[in-house]
Amino acid sequence: MKKTLGSVGLGAALALAGCQSAPSEAPASDVAAAAEPVAQAPAYEQIAPRYAARVRPMSRLWTRVTARYWGEDASGNPLNEMAEGHLQVVRPDDVALSLGKLGETYLYLGSNPEKYWWIDLLDADNSVALVGTHAEATPRRIAALGLPVRPPDLIELLGVTEIAAEGGRVDFGEREGELIVTSPRPVGWVRLWVDQETLEPRRIALLEESGDERIHADLEAYQRLLGVVSETLFRVPRRAVVNAAGEEWTVRLTLNEPRTNHSIRDDLVFNPDRLFQRFGVKDIIDLDERVAP
Repeated sequence: MKKTLGSVGLGAALALAGCQSAPSEAPASDVAAAAEPVAQAPAYEQIAPRYAARVRPMSRLWTRVTARYWGEDASGNPLNEMAEGHLQVVRPDDVALSLGKLGETYLYLGSNPEKYWWIDLLDADNSVALVGTHAEATPRRIAALGLPVRPPDLIELLGVTEIAAEGGRVDFGEREGELIVTSPRPVGWVRLWVDQETLEPRRIALLEESGDERIHADLEAYQRLLGVVSETLFRVPRRAVVNAAGEEWTVRLTLNEPRTNHSIRDDLVFNPDRLFQRFGVKDIIDLDERVAP
């Protein structure tokens, strides 16, 4: 069944949760598999610390967000919806994405180190929250949210998180000056198409253990990250255009005035029980109890 922005959130969040470990050898990119090597790509162990330095100030991030969704409703009619809100991140697991219109919050996606949740406030008289624990997360339970990635996976698609220190591979991309970096994740892989000099990604994809793509974001129009006291210029994408394999929707996130020095109410925005109380949620569904593994 096709889902609207209200029922899928951003149409971006996933069945990548689980307890499996990534395979020992990173899958080759399509470019690497098809091309005759003409030079030696940089070692992964050289790229990983450089990338970590690029995203280090992004461990705490606040930004205004505009989300636009293109897809179909349950009857197959075209949909084009837009909402505005805020994205708040404290790496590695604290994520809060609120969306609404005219100052009212209608949708709230979040996570902390123990839990992930989705709050639907579109109908104030029948508000509902779905909540589960990362320890008990399964593809079926996350799919119950109507989403294709967990909240921490969402921020990984924005290029503001570190990659693993070792165990990946680097290939040359099709574009001049581009590298394709494939890095292990707790489940599967993340692949980044980055500029060889700045290491800013133009695309990030989350892959299954087999190397098949699950979801990707195309990143555009990099902008200065505000609030960083440094002579180094740190930048984040202004737009992320998200698509998932086998799905018929597109979501575009626009980040406005991203900064590291904005106040974040950690005790509230990453606390599901306090959020449920604040929004007066009528029905709380425990996914660990109500949805079979």
